[in-house]
Amino acid sequence: MMMMIVFISLIKIIELRLSVLYAFGVHAQAVIGTNPKDLQSK
Repeated sequence: MMMMIVFISLIKIIELRLSVLYAFGVHAQAVIGTNPKDLQSK
């Protein structure tokens, strides 16, 4: 029973991290799409 709770909590943590990474990736793509010149100058 305890192992099942630990397993479920691990899945929830992984899903949360993936969703955060995905949201960050979409945001980064939006920034790159709107400001290509700013990135090229660096």
